[in-house]
Amino acid sequence: MDDDPGIASPSPESLTKRELEILMLLVQDLTYLQIAQRVGLQLPTVNTHVQSIYRKLGVRSRVQALRRAMQLKLI
Repeated sequence: MDDDPGIASPSPESLTKRELEILMLLVQDLTYLQIAQRVGLQLPTVNTHVQSIYRKLGVRSRVQALRRAMQLKLI
């Protein structure tokens, strides 16, 4: 386990295909609005997906999510 308190255990819930797609766009540093436009979703729906990604990865921020995704070799 990482010493960062925002990083959870090494076995998070699996991300859905859509969540992985959104995660890849987060890596590109796109805003939620840009992600919504890119994938054809409403902004609140993107926010819901991002919050689900954070919960499943056991993190609280974009930076923590990216670090965790790299640790898990998701990106």
